[in-house]
Amino acid sequence: MLAPQRRYGLSSLTGLTMAAGLLVGIPAASGAAGVDDVVITGQVVSATASYQTISRNMDPSTLSSVKKLGGAYVELMWWPSDAYDEGDPRGVKPGEPRSLTAVGAALADRDGRYAIGAAPSTAMLDDAARNDGWVNFLAATSHGAHYLLEGVSRRWDGRRWVDHGDERPGMSPKDVHRTVFAKDVSTGQEKYGTNPRLLERKHDANTVAASLSSCLYVHQYYDYKYTNVLEFHNTADADSRWDYGGTADSDVEIGVNYSGSSWSIGGTAHIGTSYGSSIFGNVSTNYGKYISTNFRYDHGYLADAGVGFCDYAGDSFVKASRWEGSGIQTNHDVSQYDCNDSPQINYRERYQIGQGFTKNSARAAKFGIGVSFPFVNLGVTSGYSSRVDMTWEAKRNWIYICGGNAYPAYASVIYTY
Repeated sequence: MLAPQRRYGLSSLTGLTMAAGLLVGIPAASGAAGVDDVVITGQVVSATASYQTISRNMDPSTLSSVKKLGGAYVELMWWPSDAYDEGDPRGVKPGEPRSLTAVGAALADRDGRYAIGAAPSTAMLDDAARNDGWVNFLAATSHGAHYLLEGVSRRWDGRRWVDHGDERPGMSPKDVHRTVFAKDVSTGQEKYGTNPRLLERKHDANTVAASLSSCLYVHQYYDYKYTNVLEFHNTADADSRWDYGGTADSDVEIGVNYSGSSWSIGGTAHIGTSYGSSIFGNVSTNYGKYISTNFRYDHGYLADAGVGFCDYAGDSFVKASRWEGSGIQTNHDVSQYDCNDSPQINYRERYQIGQGFTKNSARAAKFGIGVSFPFVNLGVTSGYSSRVDMTWEAKRNWIYICGGNAYPAYASVIYTY
């Protein structure tokens, strides 16, 4: 149960909803009371798009035939972390269910826009404290008999949901979270779930509260996978070092299987590393590798709690649940790329012997295949935080340091020569 909420004014976009002590609505654009408690602001559309064969992720650049889905129903559930140490009585054991706590729901206006707002509960704050202040949610969006399940993350600063201050796209409550009911143009396949029972639900401003799903998440098993969190390059003329940990973090895609259909990507989960630990490596040779470290992944499915309805029962997930802080591994040799290659040749800087360069901010990189499972590949975005440090010093000759998409101070990936 969430803590008592401030009462919001009625928005012009959707009605105020009250369910089990939860107040949900859209603060007016003029800055009405409660604007700081907006968790997610979004828009629901339909479209066609291409899907990437390897990751089964939608390519946003191929979106076409976009239509706004007015009247779409969105409910937001808090997904409590299972990231406890083995033996912790709060941990979830295989076969054990855990309730997904309903945060609130909203109806999209005629342009497909909506917002859901709430302050966190004490349990949610305890969970956030183990995750760099971040809370992971599951957003369920339905239109007719079709629905999409997406993981979204938000950060609480003690007073409100906030920007992280690192320009992390899609992670701010000010960002419009776009939910796309897309059909794959190459196969004609719909990449989302269908449930005729959804057509029986009446979703309007007066009945949204009563229609909140009652879902359990049933944990099946954990496994441990090396996950790419850095791409690091060095030349034999430089000594270099990388660090990952402390306040570093990663956002890992979630794999979703809609009741036996093919697997696809459903948003991300934020995995913090604020445990006072870090991993590092020193390099003094020609080098080009992905740096991988051990993450724990949770496998499970949704089930009906027996009170109300869970329209998503039977849908399965694989999602990262904890950074293990160990098991450093390098793989996928990418040493053939350096500052003589394009486009990084346009962003290179020369350093004399004894000079060097340190990078510890604004260098987030997306790895399309951060971790592989037999049924789906999950992407990983790492590098926003100030504790993913990289340092190079010219030792045996002058060197070039360059960025892959900008000069080194602003680049996502840095190369040397």
